[in-house]
Amino acid sequence: MSEFVRFRYSSEERFAILTVLFEAIKAVKNSQNINFDYDLTELREILPADVSNKFDWPSDEEPYFDPSRPIAISPPGSYFGERWNFTAIVELIDMGDYELEDCKIVDGGYAEISVSAYGYPYGGLNAFIALVEGFGFTVVSFSE
Repeated sequence: MSEFVRFRYSSEERFAILTVLFEAIKAVKNSQNINFDYDLTELREILPADVSNKFDWPSDEEPYFDPSRPIAISPPGSYFGERWNFTAIVELIDMGDYELEDCKIVDGGYAEISVSAYGYPYGGLNAFIALVEGFGFTVVSFSE
């Protein structure tokens, strides 16, 4: 059974960019490299400026994970509308105990990001909710 975030998308162009981003993260996660190395500069360059500006982008000297926000273990949707640190989102996806399945259109104006958990707890869906919201899309449901 798959876990998913379903959302309403408002732009096919933006959805295509989200799909490219999802596939880039998926490729690195699937590489089985123990030292996951994301070039966040490269990922940032594919984002439209207004999407990029919705995330925090810490410098190498700044901590990017705030332990006061246990986003990986919080119930899905706990942080709707919050501003997210992009590095933390990628890191959470990287650490998640799941296989990234797909980012696809499911029907007229709706799409899903789906993962297949290897076990529970698996890391949750909050990182994907944050990505969807960052693109200006509206989460309509999720399933764990």
